[in-house]
Amino acid sequence: MHQGQVRSSGEPYLNHPLWVAYILTLLNSDHATVAAGLLHDTIEDTWATHDDLIDTFGSVVTELVDAVTKLSKISFTSKARRQAENVRKMFVAMARDLRVILIKLADRLHNMRTLEFMPEDKRQAIARETLDLYAPVAGRLGIQWVKTELEDLSFRFLHPEQYHDLADKVRDRQREHDKYIRSVVVELDRILSEAGVEANVSGRPKNLYSIFRKMNERGVPVEQMYDLIAFRIIVPDLPQCYEVLGLVHSVWTPIPGRIKDYIAMPKANRYQSLHTTLIGPEGRPIEIQIRTRAMHLVAEMGVAAHWSYKDVEAARPEDQQNFQWLRQLYDWHKELADSEQFLEAVKIDLFADEVYVFTPGGDVIDLPAGSTALDFAYKIHTEVGHQTQGAKVNGKIVTLDHRLATGDIVEILTQSGQNPRRNWLNIVKTSSARQKIRAWLNRQERENAASVGAGLLDQALREHSTHRERRRWVGSPEAGTVLKELGVRDVDALMLALGYGRITPARLHAALDPDADDTVARDGGFLPALERLLRRSSRGESSGSPGLVVDGMAGIETNIAGCCSPLPGDDIVGYIRAGKGIRIHKVDCPHVKNGNPDRLVDAHWGRSVANDSAQTVQLAIEVDDTPGILGKIGKAISDRRINIVETSIRTSREGAAEGTISVVVSSREELDRVMSELQKLKGVRNVRRR
Repeated sequence: MHQGQVRSSGEPYLNHPLWVAYILTLLNSDHATVAAGLLHDTIEDTWATHDDLIDTFGSVVTELVDAVTKLSKISFTSKARRQAENVRKMFVAMARDLRVILIKLADRLHNMRTLEFMPEDKRQAIARETLDLYAPVAGRLGIQWVKTELEDLSFRFLHPEQYHDLADKVRDRQREHDKYIRSVVVELDRILSEAGVEANVSGRPKNLYSIFRKMNERGVPVEQMYDLIAFRIIVPDLPQCYEVLGLVHSVWTPIPGRIKDYIAMPKANRYQSLHTTLIGPEGRPIEIQIRTRAMHLVAEMGVAAHWSYKDVEAARPEDQQNFQWLRQLYDWHKELADSEQFLEAVKIDLFADEVYVFTPGGDVIDLPAGSTALDFAYKIHTEVGHQTQGAKVNGKIVTLDHRLATGDIVEILTQSGQNPRRNWLNIVKTSSARQKIRAWLNRQERENAASVGAGLLDQALREHSTHRERRRWVGSPEAGTVLKELGVRDVDALMLALGYGRITPARLHAALDPDADDTVARDGGFLPALERLLRRSSRGESSGSPGLVVDGMAGIETNIAGCCSPLPGDDIVGYIRAGKGIRIHKVDCPHVKNGNPDRLVDAHWGRSVANDSAQTVQLAIEVDDTPGILGKIGKAISDRRINIVETSIRTSREGAAEGTISVVVSSREELDRVMSELQKLKGVRNVRRR
């Protein structure tokens, strides 16, 4: 099928599926998975059909190929939404059959190895997606060697100058590292041999991306990074792990707070090992990992070391517990209608580092790093979360936003009648807790809106209808005409729309009695503050914000949200604010995602956008801390006739500076051009819109 096709590198296309299949053999894959790896691009990139695969290879292989085939037929207004939907479907397929993600990882790994032949813009996008999604997936599955290689390759293409600079510096110290590793290995072998412990000892430098990340976290250059080497001790059985830990601590001084027991509390991907950092020979910090041979196999191969690729339900009880997060993926898929929310939930809850805390009864609860006491409450039970009044950590009263650390004992204080508050959305870290809070708030707001809408409808009926009672009006021909005129399916939907402000009392009044004088209704006194903001407009554009069109709500006052400062060209949405008109946000604005979806209305930019639509936008920028860099930035912006409102840049760590630049632009296209010019400047590491 691939005969005659070539890749961007000029090599035969067949090389790619051959490499994917080979990588799958390294992951201990079954025959069907290797076959699907060979065939994974045939349906998408050749004239082979689904029926061809069924006839030749059977349903199992064909279903795997179908699941892996890229999803490109879905049309969305937003590129981000399209990507989120594709990622969502990938994870749902993964939850149904784990082999799908193994093929995806093998495919992505070989694509990353040959990424240099792709255009620059595609290199950046693919590398970013790999670092954000595929490397964490490999980590979550415990396939450490794939995760490490994906991280280093992504680092190479996202930050080429920093990658090569760091690689050169590490290479310069390689001979010294090799000599030091040999000396420590010899010393460890001697210590263990004298104690009668049979063990395999090895040492290795840490991967480049891991070093780069720690440099940024600590704000120090590589020359001041001393724990660049990790040593591994593999022993026959579990008791010897702790025996070896005691031996190395008796010889070298352990660093407080750097001892981690992942044997007693394994990571979510089943990783088990003892970690300790000590002051080793020559006064240099060294990290030592201690594990059994079985633990080492799982540490390197993860899911591939013990998973038989059968249905999750058929797995052993201990396997079912370890793959509970796959079921959680599927539950989120059913609960979260918005793909971008699903993607955010995956990133936050599945890919974050974890902390392990205890209930007062001694049960271990795992949470993403950075989780708060309120997250803990919702992890225990939804109703416990809703009724939380306070919390105790290690016996002391703490605030609900208190961040938990591994080993904390957490007790939740509840009170009947306590209800969630909207500011709780800013306290919780986990998406599951956020969804539960948002659902409760939206349900309460919906009930309130229905009540307000019922009052508005009842008063309107008393003044403008022959059926003065709602129960008599419902089902009448007059009601059918009014509902059709207002574009709602039933009376309940009408009351909600009235309560939220999507249908104004003036429109209801006009639908009930088209011949009545509008001022009569206004004198009736039942109009909310939002109604007073109406301005007549035959085009449906807001008088407050020229060039904006809010679907179905002609003439309502609108204004641009300052939190996200949308520009013409951005995908936008309107958010109804009771008594204050409609505020226009970017569709991916956190305020919109945390808000009530019933308050959202479709909005778009009009055909002509007025000149006064220019907005001040903040750019976050990271640069080399070198003389003249600010002058280069200022010139690049002014050359495009863009006004700089404010600049704030300061040294963040040795050799680097970061800060913000506020510019005035009139469209997304103009902003993109400015950012592109800045990114081209030598010394500019990263530019992004805040």
